[in-house]
Amino acid sequence: MHLLLAQKGTISDGEEAIDLGQSPADILFLSAADTELSAIAAAHRARQGKSSLRVASLLTLKHPMSVDTYVERTARHAKLIIVRPLGGASYFQYVLEALHAAAVTHKFQIAVLPGYDKPDLGLEPFSTVSAEDRNRMWAYFTEGGADNMERLLAYADALIDDSEKPEPAAPLLKAGIWWPGVGVIGVEAWKKAVGFGVAEELSPSVSFPETSPTRGIDPRQPGQPNAGFEIVESLLEGRPLVGEMAEASAHAEQRRAPIVALCFYRALVQSGETRPVEALIEALVAEGMTVLPVFVSSLKDAVSIGTLEAIFGDAPPDVVMNATGFAVSAPGADRQATVLEFTDAPVLQVIFSGSTRKAWEGSPQGLMARDLAMNVALPEVDGRILSRAVSFKAAAVYDPDVEANIVGHEPLEDRVAFAAKLAVNWARLRKAKPHERRVAIIMANYPNRDGRLGNGVGLDTPAGTIEVMKAMAVGGYGIDDIPADGDALIRHLMKGPTNAARSDCEIRETLSLNQYNVFFASLPVQIQNQVVERWGKPEVDPFFRDGRFALPLARFGETLVGIQPARGYNIDPKETYHSPDLVPPHGYLAFYAFLRQEFGAHAIIHMGKHGNLEWLPGKALALSETCYPEAVLGPMPHLYPFIVNDPGEGTQAKRRTSAVIIDHLTPPLTRAESYGPLKDLEALVDEYYDAAGGDP
Repeated sequence: MHLLLAQKGTISDGEEAIDLGQSPADILFLSAADTELSAIAAAHRARQGKSSLRVASLLTLKHPMSVDTYVERTARHAKLIIVRPLGGASYFQYVLEALHAAAVTHKFQIAVLPGYDKPDLGLEPFSTVSAEDRNRMWAYFTEGGADNMERLLAYADALIDDSEKPEPAAPLLKAGIWWPGVGVIGVEAWKKAVGFGVAEELSPSVSFPETSPTRGIDPRQPGQPNAGFEIVESLLEGRPLVGEMAEASAHAEQRRAPIVALCFYRALVQSGETRPVEALIEALVAEGMTVLPVFVSSLKDAVSIGTLEAIFGDAPPDVVMNATGFAVSAPGADRQATVLEFTDAPVLQVIFSGSTRKAWEGSPQGLMARDLAMNVALPEVDGRILSRAVSFKAAAVYDPDVEANIVGHEPLEDRVAFAAKLAVNWARLRKAKPHERRVAIIMANYPNRDGRLGNGVGLDTPAGTIEVMKAMAVGGYGIDDIPADGDALIRHLMKGPTNAARSDCEIRETLSLNQYNVFFASLPVQIQNQVVERWGKPEVDPFFRDGRFALPLARFGETLVGIQPARGYNIDPKETYHSPDLVPPHGYLAFYAFLRQEFGAHAIIHMGKHGNLEWLPGKALALSETCYPEAVLGPMPHLYPFIVNDPGEGTQAKRRTSAVIIDHLTPPLTRAESYGPLKDLEALVDEYYDAAGGDP
């Protein structure tokens, strides 16, 4: 067995025996939470205390040899050791026993504190500090925040030298609103910070009715007729809005910037590790959104639930971005609506990953098992729409004062931007009136033959598409000339371009080479190079004709129905449909470029299991900009009717294309029987058999 020396600026998972290399100090602080180590180190720098301090992650002390070396080199020389074993004694039995034995042998103090906000009797045998002192120190962690961390270190000094003990922990709300540079604020303070309110929404740019005496008048100017103030007075006095006031209020509501609520853990406020939250706020504000950052202890905590209900009731979000893990509902049980759906807003899951950026970049999986369980699989039970991992753990700095790598959340700019744009597009969809919404319905074609157009497992996809179009028409969507039935729809689509690449087809929708080149140039250089290397220049694509791409789309008012392009040409469609490394051709990219940029789709529906978008090359989840499903679809609201008995492939669509899966049941089982000429032949055979039996 050999011992590795811990390196500055690296992260170790403790699976190998390592020597942390820390010199002795008066106080040692050990925790399994990187956020706590960071907060304690920051507090030590801020207060410049008289005692020396070392911090270390319990996760680096899993190996018995690591523990023995740490005790011999560092721990036995301390005056006080504070330990926060997240998960309890069973996870860290050896290190707790070793530290306690050293404390007894070398006559120093040790305080082992619960890692949660509930008592843990199993930790008491490992402490020598009194229960009263432990509870005081525990309270500083339970409340959290920079001030409380400084008080904790002052309390540790007092235990060492019998000086005066600091004030008790200052309380931190279990849930509330947090704003960068300000901290925890109330709803009214948040409204002022973001300019939220009916009076603020009514500006000179609001279009008042022609007959309104307030038309063209700034409603905020004193001494003038003021529609905004009249509305506010009516609302405050409980009077209903009528006539011009009601119309002006409706205009203001329509023009109000969508509210995006961002929900994250209270622990980030406690530790000061809010960089990913700040990055998301900045990106959303840049997109013109009103951001409502809310923190919670847990989505199962009654106080947190009540607080969010009150906040959302006062400022209803149009979209929610959730950065908490786990689930409220239990797998297999009846789903429970969470407080995040209080306003029936779509909830997007964003991930503050516990892995490093390097591990994510090099992994075809995308995320490690811990993130997959806590931040993806369990939130899916609550119906979350998966977006992206927006930050990663990084040993950002080696702190010589505490002789440790301080690990924190490091936001990744392009992942933050993608998640923000996805939220913006869901808000855009939600705010648009039905007749304004542009929707594209895409039918699969597997294998890529005209005889398999609209093929879906367990679903009559053409007929289902007709039913969707009828429902959209009833709902007020801009949709015209709906075909009579599924067969009529297929006949109409077959007159245009299909994956058979016929030259005699009716071309309805096209994308010019210049338009395509603009889109293609916006893709990562790696993707551009791979597509050109595999398929050549755009002009050689089979769907490029007379300077334009011919697209397999048919327009019905503001709704498009199309055939998903094949993953390539002159290839075996069955062998390559699920290929993990076959990049799509130019015609494929042109199809989605048209939907996103020229058509301006608010949402895309892939109709029926299953298409090929979710099988394009790239990571399994937590995609990067060089993953093809992202490059093709972009941050687009995506709906996917999918058969309920294949959750594996449905999950693929959810995790790789942020799809909202709308499950449909399996068809009822019945005898297939014969049909057409075979049925006639069977009847003749039966007649012959009967005749032969009666008169050979």
